[in-house]
Amino acid sequence: MRPALRQERIVPAAALVLVVVAFVLTPLGTGLPLTTFDVYNALQGFAQIGLLALAVGLTMIAGEFDLSVVGTYAVGGMIAVQAGQSSAVLGLLVAVAVGAAVGAVQGALIAWLRVPSVPVTLAAYIALLGLAYAISGGLSVTFTNRAATLWVDHTIAGVFSPRSLVTLAASCSWRSCSAAPGSVRNCARSAATAGPAGSPVSGSNAS
Repeated sequence: MRPALRQERIVPAAALVLVVVAFVLTPLGTGLPLTTFDVYNALQGFAQIGLLALAVGLTMIAGEFDLSVVGTYAVGGMIAVQAGQSSAVLGLLVAVAVGAAVGAVQGALIAWLRVPSVPVTLAAYIALLGLAYAISGGLSVTFTNRAATLWVDHTIAGVFSPRSLVTLAASCSWRSCSAAPGSVRNCARSAATAGPAGSPVSGSNAS
């Protein structure tokens, strides 16, 4: 195993262990014992940012950096709420479709015009935040489909919820794929460094 490859695997694992140890040792500072709700609450926070971290990590592995992730997250949430008042599944599908379209447009600009990813995604981030503000009118938007809200956050085995399980499954799947020989890691790098006819694409090198 090459030293660089060992470092790629050891550093994330060590970071995860440190986070878990710090969480377990929390009672030493608070004087209160950990409960199952504490674990549930931590996993809910993980579910909120975990998929965003995966998205950013994928672009970094590809040698680029996506600054528009937060903007896409905000617009996707607004669209899911607006379109999903009667059907949560419909709202989710529309939000995913819009997010995919935003990503496809940015990817096309970066690959075909051979421009760096940072300015493109930064511009998209600003535009998407403006779009989210326009959709909401600058106000908080209420999701009236209470059944869907309760289902997404209901507890499973005391510490999990459907959305935390989805994020955990996505994280484990990505880890398994990226560790396999000839994995998506190499595919992502190849896609980021080749435009039309295999021409190189300039971007911010985050690898």
